[in-house]
Amino acid sequence: MADAVSSSTSTDALIQALTALTASTSSATTSTKTSKGVGGLASGIDTKALIDAMIASDRSSTHMLELRMQQFQKRQEGVRSLNTKLLSAQLDLSSLKLSGTINGRTVASSDDKLATATANSSATIGSSLSVEVTAVAKADQIATVGQASASNGFGAGTITLKVGNGAEHQITIGSSSSSLNDIAKAINAAGAGVTAAVVKDTGASPYRLVLTGKDTGQANTISASADAGNAALAALFTGEQVLTAASDATIKIGDGATPITVSSTSNTFTDIAPGVNLTVKDKGKVTVTVGTDTTKAKEGIKSLVTNLNAAITYLNDNTKYNATTKSAGVLIQESDLRTAVNAVVRTMTSTLPGLSSSMNSVFQLGISVDKTTGVLTLDEAKLDAALAGNPQGVADLFLNTGTSSSTGVTFGALGAATKTSSPFNVSVTTAAQQAQLVGSTPLTDPTAIDSSNNKLSLLINGHAYNLTLSASPGYTPSQMSDHLQGLLDTAVKDAPGDRVTVGIDGSGNLQLTTRSYGSSSSIEVQATSTAAGILGLGTTKVSGVDVQGTINGSTAKGTGQVLEGADKTDAAGLSLLVTATGPLSNVSVTARKGLAQSLQDRLSALTDVESGVARRKDTAYQNIINDQQKRIAAADERLAQRRKYYDAKFLRMEQLTAKYQGMSSYLTQFSTSSSSKSNS
Repeated sequence: MADAVSSSTSTDALIQALTALTASTSSATTSTKTSKGVGGLASGIDTKALIDAMIASDRSSTHMLELRMQQFQKRQEGVRSLNTKLLSAQLDLSSLKLSGTINGRTVASSDDKLATATANSSATIGSSLSVEVTAVAKADQIATVGQASASNGFGAGTITLKVGNGAEHQITIGSSSSSLNDIAKAINAAGAGVTAAVVKDTGASPYRLVLTGKDTGQANTISASADAGNAALAALFTGEQVLTAASDATIKIGDGATPITVSSTSNTFTDIAPGVNLTVKDKGKVTVTVGTDTTKAKEGIKSLVTNLNAAITYLNDNTKYNATTKSAGVLIQESDLRTAVNAVVRTMTSTLPGLSSSMNSVFQLGISVDKTTGVLTLDEAKLDAALAGNPQGVADLFLNTGTSSSTGVTFGALGAATKTSSPFNVSVTTAAQQAQLVGSTPLTDPTAIDSSNNKLSLLINGHAYNLTLSASPGYTPSQMSDHLQGLLDTAVKDAPGDRVTVGIDGSGNLQLTTRSYGSSSSIEVQATSTAAGILGLGTTKVSGVDVQGTINGSTAKGTGQVLEGADKTDAAGLSLLVTATGPLSNVSVTARKGLAQSLQDRLSALTDVESGVARRKDTAYQNIINDQQKRIAAADERLAQRRKYYDAKFLRMEQLTAKYQGMSSYLTQFSTSSSSKSNS
């Protein structure tokens, strides 16, 4: 019995000690699973609390790992937030590198009811164009003969539609769906370049089928007929009434005695003056004047200042130490981020060499910097004055520019890796060429076309076009060239990159030439072409040639007419447009990085997804966080196994205690019974 008392006393002391330990480590137990073990039913000891307290004590070091991981997570989030703000500024610079943003143009029309215009950055500021619209382009519109009903059927048959020199479209009409309404639906579903509608007038036979061409211009007249096997259907398309004749738009440029006359199949005249597109609406005289559009440039510059300031302010706020709260910003240790952002601000406010002193830094745009905080300020009135008074100077400040000693080589673009400290020496060994297919024999005069030789299937730049030549007893070579040109123009109208010029060479051979240059340009006549023989065209594929040459002695990459500097050279990222038709040597090209490119290069050193400082830090922090998570998981697994050990030990203790308590109760009863008998 003395041993039992002694054991109870020791257990009480252990409970008190562990209870105190539990209170001191309670904050560490929140992420640890509590014990579901024994409940102290026999011993009266709260074994669950004992086990939780011991596990919490063992987990104190793991809790320190969690706190450390949380610190790194906050730093990582700080780096990511800064990077997001810097990326916003980088998007602004992507826009400010474009000529369309900095060299915006407006066009004012003296009468918007007669004509409107648009202009791109190549249009000359202040230029004015006087135009007299003498005709607007119209689509062909015809009406069939009147019918008494729109729902009566004509019977089965085939309708043939053709627009200008385009391909014929044959539309099959079923006997059960052959009314005017049915025919209109079939035509609209055929994709023949014609829309159909049934209209009603006031005549004795009021219902008419009206066909309207989708494209304007004289070359897009509608031809409609039906096979003679169905007399009623054929009669429908006999003697159509022309409601609106297809016509071209025409304008006269200039007010003098001999103005220039220009025609267009549509109402839009492209590049009627350098960089100016004119859309006519009605007849009359109108003047369009090119001005400066500073809206995009101003908004881009304002947005850049705003987004840079957001990044600078965020960095300032998160690199401070608060002496009152004795807390530091999450980025206080990131000195390399501070250095990189300071470099961006220095580049922003630097003076660009090679420019006029009147516009060679952002200070002339009203942008200044607080030398203590690095925060930028913008005087909008000064910016407006600069954009209005010296738009070309602002463009030169922001844009990449270049000059060449040869008209056959022009500056195109440069990149972050381009070194512009000295001129580039360019040599062209092979000029770019278009793909050109030339007939092997001269065209006969005349050339007869019928159903046996009217199919011409071409692969142009790898895209298939199936043409049907119109039947004729005899085309002259010139007529055949014009006819084929019209068919091709119609076929590729939605794919301008596949445009082909058709002509006759000096020997009278048919000649097809792609508008595009380079090895990706090709023409091939398919073997199924029944017209190949009479046109003198073979089935061999012909391709263009990419420009070839060197920049600073290193082999450059040629794509079409574009020559690009080789990687890991001073010319990396440099693009040149080579329009020369033969070899050139020792062409000097001078390039200069604008402010937008220089700033973007600086920002890329921070934000680049592979090598940027912010990206490297993000990756490093993620690696640390991953390692901490693995260590915490391993420690928790060890504690889980230890808990199982404690549960088993205390369970055994409870079982033994219950057994001893049973024996104690028996002995007590036995002792009491013996004592009673003795007294008796």
